[in-house]
Amino acid sequence: MSTDVDAQAIQDLLDIAGVTDFTGWYTSLGGGEGNDTFVLDCSPTKLILRVARHSELNRLAHEAQALESLNLDQVPRLVYFDDSQLVNGREWILESYIDGAAAQGLSARQFESLGELLAHVHRVQRGDTLRLDFWQEFLDTKQPFGDENAFLNHPDATIRELLRRGKDYFQAQQFQAITPSLIHSDLSYENMLVKNDKISLIDWEYSRFTDPMADFSTLFYEDMEQNKGRWRIHITEQNKTALFAGYTGAGGVIDEQRIKAWHNFDKLGGAVYFYWKLSHSGHTIAPEQSALYTEELDKVLASLDRNL
Repeated sequence: MSTDVDAQAIQDLLDIAGVTDFTGWYTSLGGGEGNDTFVLDCSPTKLILRVARHSELNRLAHEAQALESLNLDQVPRLVYFDDSQLVNGREWILESYIDGAAAQGLSARQFESLGELLAHVHRVQRGDTLRLDFWQEFLDTKQPFGDENAFLNHPDATIRELLRRGKDYFQAQQFQAITPSLIHSDLSYENMLVKNDKISLIDWEYSRFTDPMADFSTLFYEDMEQNKGRWRIHITEQNKTALFAGYTGAGGVIDEQRIKAWHNFDKLGGAVYFYWKLSHSGHTIAPEQSALYTEELDKVLASLDRNL
């Protein structure tokens, strides 16, 4: 919903933020499901304005907190955010502009650059400790789709069996408590910019503090891809090696057992979501979108059957 974001509305927001050099030129970059994004000419620089599309999807406070805690050239700088200043009940944020082309695919060197960047991001830590309880985390984060009883008695027999196997699998995982790190939590190509061999990360509204290995489950799967790489890519062994080499070379520590657990966590959540979207959301779905969700559900179920 961007009909109320025009040049005058943008000028009003910039006045609130104390930005005085807006030329009046702006262009829309569209945005994901949650936000409208604009490039603003504030000569001699550019700024990014992001406006939440719906008041119930205000997540830009998460983005502001992440940008404020990071000081990296490959991450936007926070220019202005105030959760008391809203546009028709919706949050908005001003950020620095990062030059780069939208990622369509990454070379091995670019995967290495991404690994280096993630290691620097994950250095931002919360300071307490977290005991990894994957099944309880699953129940907590998937609460909108049901409770434990509903999952273990899911109406679809295949998903019900995989949820029961998933519970056993997750409860069998034994990991030491970890220090929660800041993660981006949405590492699709859509949220990456490429310039030469350097990768930048944008769109931080889903950032949170948790196990840093969880970030990798939002980037790739080793045995499948979702939506031809728009959501999760299928990674080659060469590119995974480069990604991990960049991460460890910048001081990060890889735990592939935890990454595998997060991959299964992510896929099991995907199965619940795709089924709900197709069968119980109450939303009208276009035939081509329905076919896509069905294809993704089938791939996720097959992968879970192999891995749980």
